[in-house]
Amino acid sequence: MVLDWSLLTGFGWESHKHHPWYDIVASKIPELQAAGVTHLWLPPPSQSVSPEGYMPGQLYNLTSGYGNEQQLMELNQKLKAAGIMPIADIVINHRCADSQDEHGRWNNYHDDHDHEGHPIDWGQWAITGNDHEFGGQGNPDTGDDFWGAPDLDHTNSHLREALTHWLQHLRENVGFTGWRFDFAKVSRTTRIILRRNGILCALVLGNWHDRMPLPLLC
Repeated sequence: MVLDWSLLTGFGWESHKHHPWYDIVASKIPELQAAGVTHLWLPPPSQSVSPEGYMPGQLYNLTSGYGNEQQLMELNQKLKAAGIMPIADIVINHRCADSQDEHGRWNNYHDDHDHEGHPIDWGQWAITGNDHEFGGQGNPDTGDDFWGAPDLDHTNSHLREALTHWLQHLRENVGFTGWRFDFAKVSRTTRIILRRNGILCALVLGNWHDRMPLPLLC
């Protein structure tokens, strides 16, 4: 099979140290065009406990270690005007909580940004039931455990709908055209979110831990 697209990674593990990274990427668009790049994989867009972006907290807060929401939207607009499709790095296997319960476990979520769609001020019900460190009360995990943050119960329809609304926001309002799902080995319901909820996109990739990025049908 001959692919008619070329995907380039648009950041590195320490790119957040060069702030705002979004503006640096925008300055490289002519070079990307000349190289024939058709899709650019951008870093996780949301506020994160870790500067790299892989410990997300407030999903709708798009000020991250790479820049603010306006800089991100301007970058996406410039990329698409140049014929390059921006791909968002989506981290939905886990989500860092905002406050602790009476036992000192991080499992209470806040919703600090105004947005349409389902709220994301979740509780212990949103965390997988076998994630005992965080006091999860949801269904058992559908994949491998991630030790660093509460694993989300993707079998919960309310949680899936909330995540779907967030993805729609990224596509319709922020300008992304596709997704790269982080840690897809443990998020086995990624396909459910895409197929049952009508998330249209140009390209979807899944990171399968111990293998190369895995294309997913969309």
